Amino acid sequence: MLFWAVFVLQIIIALIGIILAPMVSAAAALTAEGAENFKTIIILMVLGAVPLAFALEGRKKKLIKGDMDMDTKFALYKSGFIAKMVVLSSINLLSVISFMFSRNSSFLYIVLILFVAYLLNIPSKEKIEELLQTESEDPESAIDE
Repeated sequence: MLFWAVFVLQIIIALIGIILAPMVSAAAALTAEGAENFKTIIILMVLGAVPLAFALEGRKKKLIKGDMDMDTKFALYKSGFIAKMVVLSSINLLSVISFMFSRNSSFLYIVLILFVAYLLNIPSKEKIEELLQTESEDPESAIDE
């Protein structure tokens, strides 16, 4: 539920950014060179932040051990997943703000790419159960049943 609430909030922020862009960009008045430098910085930040988001989640997942209780496993999974979503959402917000100041459509493409990355990470019950499955459960015995 939280996943979809954050996703809808991101869409609303993007729409507000698109609506307010003409007013904000007129006030900002970036030079062509300044806009290109700004775009380069944002693109580099996105290229660094997306792998960082997945690395943060992966680091938490590696801490999950089979002998842990289910609540601890889920807490580790949840903290890693939230860290990933926060990084993706933050970069998305930064891209919307960048579009507002520059009105450069490249930032909207970045927003769309981040929406896709966000949607590729929809948590499903099956994914979570598979990740949190204990080592004491023998996978072959589960197949036999």
